[in-house]
Amino acid sequence: MAPILCRQCGSLDAGSYTSDLGSHLYRNQTLNFSPTELGSAEALLEELRARISAIQEAIDKLNTTKLIVVHHLNNQLNLVAPIHRLPDEVFLIIFQNAVESSFVAEPPSTARTRRALIEAFRTSAPWSCAAVCTHWRAISLSCPQLWSKVTHWNLRDLYSSSKLQPHCFMAFQTQRLISQLTRARNTPLSMCYGGTSGLWNQHTRRTEYHPSDLQTLREVLAVLPRCKALELRGDIPREYLPETPMDFHLLESVLIEGVDPVTEGFFLKAPELRSLVIIRFHRIDHISGTVPWAQITSLELRTGNVNVNADIQLDKLLRTLSLVPHLVSLTLESAYISAIPGHTNPIAPVILSQLRYLRAHTTNSRQLFKVLRAPKLRSLDTGDSFPRDNDELTSCVREAGSTSSITSLTIAISLLTPGYMDPEITVAKPDAVGALFLLLPFLQILRVHGVGSDFSKQHASSIALLESLTWPAPDTEVVQGSEGKTARVCPALAELHCFTDWRTVEDIPWELLRNLVESRIGLTGSGQEETVDELNSTTEDLNRRSWTHGSPLRLLAVANLPRDTADEVKERMGEDDPVLEHLNPTAMDALLWLFRSSGLVELRI
Repeated sequence: MAPILCRQCGSLDAGSYTSDLGSHLYRNQTLNFSPTELGSAEALLEELRARISAIQEAIDKLNTTKLIVVHHLNNQLNLVAPIHRLPDEVFLIIFQNAVESSFVAEPPSTARTRRALIEAFRTSAPWSCAAVCTHWRAISLSCPQLWSKVTHWNLRDLYSSSKLQPHCFMAFQTQRLISQLTRARNTPLSMCYGGTSGLWNQHTRRTEYHPSDLQTLREVLAVLPRCKALELRGDIPREYLPETPMDFHLLESVLIEGVDPVTEGFFLKAPELRSLVIIRFHRIDHISGTVPWAQITSLELRTGNVNVNADIQLDKLLRTLSLVPHLVSLTLESAYISAIPGHTNPIAPVILSQLRYLRAHTTNSRQLFKVLRAPKLRSLDTGDSFPRDNDELTSCVREAGSTSSITSLTIAISLLTPGYMDPEITVAKPDAVGALFLLLPFLQILRVHGVGSDFSKQHASSIALLESLTWPAPDTEVVQGSEGKTARVCPALAELHCFTDWRTVEDIPWELLRNLVESRIGLTGSGQEETVDELNSTTEDLNRRSWTHGSPLRLLAVANLPRDTADEVKERMGEDDPVLEHLNPTAMDALLWLFRSSGLVELRI
């Protein structure tokens, strides 16, 4: 390498590197140096090495401190935003929970503008999950199951009378549905289809459909055999349905709401179908031959939000129930069950030998109870409807053969009071109330709903309920045991939920509730009984004594009173709270005993 010359004098630059050992720079090195300079140079090198070592040690310490600070900082940031460190599997679980919520059959009631409808589309899962960032989008697209829940809204019906002009949204929804089906790949689907509505053309005398609706219908019909759960919320034009029944080899549950949704025998090839929900049951004749009734185990019949012919006709109901011999769960929601017109002869009973759960939220449910036989019924729910008296339900439960099988009962408070609807009657007799409960020795859960706005009657009925469930039962002929001893009313009762209108804490019959709980302490498996005075009042001692005779005590585990009194009761539990003076000493003692010493697992208020 040629040496570098100085630009001013032309001499060699001593600081430049050169490999030419024969250059004058090396030939002319001076020899007139002191021997001590060698020692000084060595000392300087040692000093430089020591300083470098110290600096390196300081750098190492600083790097260690930096790593500790970074570690703690990352921990803090993860606490603030743990989403940045979640593995993809956890993301998928979170996304799946958002997708698996119930179907939204139609847009929210607030979506009555273009902006609101776009927002309803944008915020629906899984589209909202995939629109956050690139990472979330990649996770969402990698899991076909996230896209397997498909919802289609009938926008023409929803916005036909508004100025929204839904045609652009219909086209957008069609493309959105096609994209979702593509992303779902071959995964079994859960679909809610809002139906296809056309407009009647007076000139051509034909129903005309929007091209987007027809394209959507073709896509839906192509993937119907992949559905595990299907909700048909609207009608399907018959001219577009296949002539032969489709093969629904995966279908497990169906909801049918349209007046004339499908053709005869449409779901007959559905070997796995077990659950059926029919809305607008008054049009049952249109779908009577549509499903394989014999294999249905869960049936729900509703009249829907209609005002015309909203009742369920008893003859159609019985004819339908006779088709489902293996029914396990039955739900009825109707304004009324109408009797068979002009029919005077006794109606043959319908036997549902496998029925376990009956939910009859209808005014005239006694029409059904009179002819229904369910010897294995476990749960009976009449809701907050208006049965007229308890005698009819008592006889119906007895005739149905369910007295020894019912473990859960939900009834209206009016059912407990003879003449509840009579304005002259304000007192309920415990013996009349207890007649029903004496038939249910295995009842474990009792729920009572308040009906109407008459607080005095709800209060009287609730008091009668507590008195009838308190041991010993009222000493009347109805409640006498076979050996002349007072019968135990509902000895297996574990939960009591009383949803009545208690306006204030003072209105709650604390003494009666204490008597009810106290009377049920001490029943052991050996038949021996112990009074409360013989037991210590602590929950721990009750639990210890419960196993004295080899089996647990029969304790009422849960007492549930109206939720709106919770804060008030909690405030009054303070020792220095002057509001406690509103309670008389007996009620106060009962309240404190229930909260602290009753042995209740839960006292929900």
